[in-house]
Amino acid sequence: MDEETGGTNYVATVTIDGQDGDFNAEPEGGIVHREYVAFHNVDTLNAHAALIRDTLARIYGESVAADFMNASRLPHKGRAVAWQGKKLAYVAFGSALFVERLADLPDVIHNLRACDALDCSD
Repeated sequence: MDEETGGTNYVATVTIDGQDGDFNAEPEGGIVHREYVAFHNVDTLNAHAALIRDTLARIYGESVAADFMNASRLPHKGRAVAWQGKKLAYVAFGSALFVERLADLPDVIHNLRACDALDCSD
């Protein structure tokens, strides 16, 4: 139970390539729009393409990892790095890797710009 919203959050501890992290899925109205893994000891995940790929392969399978590897990096000059694949969108922000539905990508990009302007940490 998410204490802030009263909704359900799915949480699991993961270890990928020797890095410990927490997997979170946050459903809204019965649909999971966003899932993410926040690693404990990684400062800037966007500098670790192999860890991103291995995380996606371990959690979602090789087809999603391949989608990431073939994804287009989106033009964004902030602290986050975003990619658009054919199946999903991917965002590395700090120590977290977010996996987003493609339908939500325009809102995600808008929020990235706002977050960079406000220097938010989430």
